[in-house]
Amino acid sequence: MPLDTGTLATLEELLQPEAPAAELGSRFRQRLPGLCVTRCDESDLGVETPFRSFPAFHLFLVNGNGHCWSFTDDPARATSVLVAKRRRAS
Repeated sequence: MPLDTGTLATLEELLQPEAPAAELGSRFRQRLPGLCVTRCDESDLGVETPFRSFPAFHLFLVNGNGHCWSFTDDPARATSVLVAKRRRAS
């Protein structure tokens, strides 16, 4: 399922600073059913570059079409997303 502009807009809305981290999972399930979302801490990712960054989170697009998944910056190739909690909000 490629990520269309509406899905990207919803992701941006959900990752804004006023979104409580504790409610993020349920908000994703309600607003984006069927989208696979993984959460982790930014320190789990090393030097990977996020697709977009927000004050409290980084958003990564994941391409799972091959044998191994990889990050992509192309929403048309993305099959899921990874949300990384930032250590320090900016």
